[in-house]
Amino acid sequence: MTERLSDDDLIKSPHDRLQYRRIRLSNGLRVTIVKQEPNSEENDNKERGEEEQDDDIDENSEDQTDASSSGSGSTDGGAAKPAAVALGVTVGHFHDPPEFPGLAHLLEHMLFIGRPPDENSWESFLSEHGGWSNASTSEETTLYFYEIHPDYLAESLTRFVQQFLIDPPLCAEAISREILAVDCEFQEGVLVDEHRSTQILCQRARPSHPFCKFGWGNQNSLRGGVEQSVTDEVLAASLLQFHRRHYVANQMNLAVMVPDLDLAEKLITATFATVRAGPVSNKLGVADLPFDMSQNQPNLFQIESIKESYTMELVFQLPNMSSSYDTQSCSYWGEVLGDEGVGSAISLLRARGLASSLEAGLSQEQTYQNTLFFLFTIEITLTKQGFDAWRDVLSLMFAYINEIVKTGPQEQLWRQYSRMAAASFAWMEPKEPSDTVETLAYAMQKYPWHDVLSGPYRWTRYDPNLIARIGLSFTPDNCIIMLLGRFAEDPSIDVIEPWFGTRFRATRIDQELMVSLVTVSDPELALPICSPLAPESFTVVERIGNSDHTPHIVYQKDRLRMWHLLDYKHVTPRAHVSLRFYTSAVYESPLKAVCSRLLIMLLEDALMAYLYSGEVADLTLNMRATRRCLEFQGEGFTDKLFQFINHVIYGSKNSLRHLMLDHQRFEIIKARLQLAWSSLFYAASEQISYERLQVLQLPKYSIDLLRSALANAQLDDVESLLSQIRSAVSIDCFIHGNVSAVDAKSFANDLNNVWQCAGPLPSQVALKVRLLPRGSTVTWTRPSFNPVEHNSGHVSYYQLGPESITDRVLLKLLQRISSENCFDCLRTKMQLGYTVGIHFLNTDGILGLSIEIVSASHSAYECERQIERWLTDELKPHIQTLSDEVFENHIEGFIMELEAQDYCLSARSERFWEEITTHSYVFDRVDREVRFVESVERGDLVALLDRMIAEKSRCKLSTHVIGLAGENSVQSIGSLADIAKLDVYTRKIDLQMS
Repeated sequence: MTERLSDDDLIKSPHDRLQYRRIRLSNGLRVTIVKQEPNSEENDNKERGEEEQDDDIDENSEDQTDASSSGSGSTDGGAAKPAAVALGVTVGHFHDPPEFPGLAHLLEHMLFIGRPPDENSWESFLSEHGGWSNASTSEETTLYFYEIHPDYLAESLTRFVQQFLIDPPLCAEAISREILAVDCEFQEGVLVDEHRSTQILCQRARPSHPFCKFGWGNQNSLRGGVEQSVTDEVLAASLLQFHRRHYVANQMNLAVMVPDLDLAEKLITATFATVRAGPVSNKLGVADLPFDMSQNQPNLFQIESIKESYTMELVFQLPNMSSSYDTQSCSYWGEVLGDEGVGSAISLLRARGLASSLEAGLSQEQTYQNTLFFLFTIEITLTKQGFDAWRDVLSLMFAYINEIVKTGPQEQLWRQYSRMAAASFAWMEPKEPSDTVETLAYAMQKYPWHDVLSGPYRWTRYDPNLIARIGLSFTPDNCIIMLLGRFAEDPSIDVIEPWFGTRFRATRIDQELMVSLVTVSDPELALPICSPLAPESFTVVERIGNSDHTPHIVYQKDRLRMWHLLDYKHVTPRAHVSLRFYTSAVYESPLKAVCSRLLIMLLEDALMAYLYSGEVADLTLNMRATRRCLEFQGEGFTDKLFQFINHVIYGSKNSLRHLMLDHQRFEIIKARLQLAWSSLFYAASEQISYERLQVLQLPKYSIDLLRSALANAQLDDVESLLSQIRSAVSIDCFIHGNVSAVDAKSFANDLNNVWQCAGPLPSQVALKVRLLPRGSTVTWTRPSFNPVEHNSGHVSYYQLGPESITDRVLLKLLQRISSENCFDCLRTKMQLGYTVGIHFLNTDGILGLSIEIVSASHSAYECERQIERWLTDELKPHIQTLSDEVFENHIEGFIMELEAQDYCLSARSERFWEEITTHSYVFDRVDREVRFVESVERGDLVALLDRMIAEKSRCKLSTHVIGLAGENSVQSIGSLADIAKLDVYTRKIDLQMS
């Protein structure tokens, strides 16, 4: 019998408009049902896609853009929202049997495979009804989650319970294929330094402790080692046994987000009540902490890195402290040790040129926070100088720890952290449905019911004794030091970690240094102080009259223009302020592009302490250099938001307007950027995007040109650029959220008076993209930047042409319908690689479709051949033979995505800013797209596909990145001289908006 439990004690944000219900089924399964907030007439829309941004070059730049939004104004408010489901099973790779490392991960993969011949029935069903799914395996949890059109929730629950929980197929004939998928996933992560370092930490654990396990799984671990003696039948039996033991209802937590609570309760009871209960099997029965810290054990691990990067990580083991989560005592230590104010450890390390960043605390990942133990870490990103002088870094860090521990808990700091956590919870932005249920499913495992929403924000019980006891654990005797970097072929780095093949050396720090760390001090260190930027008021601007649905210009004078929108939908004391300082100087040469980046880094460096005081007060400011401008985006509570941004832009001696550059800091920052760029685009998936944009965008300086320019850059060059920015720019601003039009105008007027933007706005801005020749393929092949990369990468890019509503909608719909078929054919069946995907792209106004594969088992050229075959032999017939019902389901699901509610202020603000920065100003874009998609027929997609892939009409760019497992010899194909001959599309934009 289903038991409906009281939800009276659930702690909710006072502004949370969702409804929650909790039930417990007769089999012990715990359920939280969330009722979606109904759409209002104020809703705007969002869509998913890939819009390529206007950055210069960086690991987080346009080359790695995954998604952005393009939004609209008002809608009719009647759009359906997807239902979302997340099931957390309290079992993970800590529970792997010793003979099969990675079995929990393999089982996660196998449960998605249906019975032949319809092995992809689950993903096909979701795709046809506006949905998608995914899963993850961690140390103690396996999480399955999906979205679906609410009309098909009932059928999805039936299918999910039957395939994943009651009668999993676990077909032996599919096991070999899914082991390859697990192995491909491992191969993509095998050269990631963070993963390699973590596995060495696992190896340091006691052999009897679950932390020592290899949770990824790969071909060797699942097949019985080098002998490969384990058969599919043996694995199938082991998977079934593991499933029967652990996948029982009383070890599961279910969270669903739906339009109707009562209906959902009936559906869940009818389906999940059939899941069998069983004895509790997830108790690991381990009392010891993972590491033996006796004096005969190593505590220093020197690890050879793949990238030329340098880090020091201090790891302190603690007992599990979940029962005292409301004291946030570990979080307190993360805040004070990670402080970046004047006199902090990182401020001194930066000033001395030893480090660039520091993070401290408990990671939310179960690697560091689980039912058996906590691992408190301090991770320091070092300079090369800091790496060479790692003992000095270690001494300074312990000097800071000693100072904080000696002083004892600072109640005023704890109270400030508590107030800010309470404010963040009270005004927490809504999440998307899938994020909501994922978070809930995890929280149900971690917190008591009343705190499943508030648990991470609960700073409600100040316990100075507990804080002090934790501080006593931060000693050299309880510390493992992980030093990661390049050791110049040091022969003493001679141990090989068996799974990742990482070279390392395990030793013990000499006794003299160990003793000194206990009492070391530094007179320049200072204790953290409270932030002067903490908000004192959370006043919401009064909304009067009818709401504006789209931004409009409230100030335009000289070369400054201010867009504004007082948000009526998200009534919250937060706002977003976005600024762009446009000047051609920032990218008119490789040297200027480099100087733009250096300028941003120097500004951040000078403002470090102030920016951190804003971060503590929930104020953030992101700065970046693009190919056309310097961009600043600030966000937070409005009480002190303008004060914060003004300080950075013009209101302080270290602001953009008044900063005096220092030669010593310039040399330190330059060296930091040289180090960051030394291993740029090392992953194949990053490099293929970079290479594709090298061909398409104009101008787009290569990383080699930029490195050369950086080597020659001088302080005078940056000062010259800064002078240009202070005298000859046009400024675009957008203020969105809890700010009145009067205050927006005042902000704009003050900025204009300070900057003195004389003269009219430039009339046009040109965005240039190379046009691929019709009826041919441009080939661009490069060896991997990473000399030890086994993976090769390929992208087949089909260029369509200049953006229009019609082509944009058709291309996005084609990508949506093709996505599941692409994954099923190229990854699931052919096992070409772990990363397989098809993407809609908008490159500076030119639309295109890309199919990407990263593979360690197939060459880039073979991947391209299989993509061509799939397009003609699989995808085209698939679309042609879609039934009317399935096609209409796709249309309805696409419209649901287009008309989905703007779930938070941030998403809405980002979308509107994109319309402004691309100078499109189509704020009602989604309304237009919905009207068009309702008229689309299947033949329209077939015609579009023919137009893009037919030999006579295609405009194709084939990009290959060749790794060690690729071709026997690699020759670069394609040159800048060749692509310089291509025609260029120039998108001229009129900035004079009325």
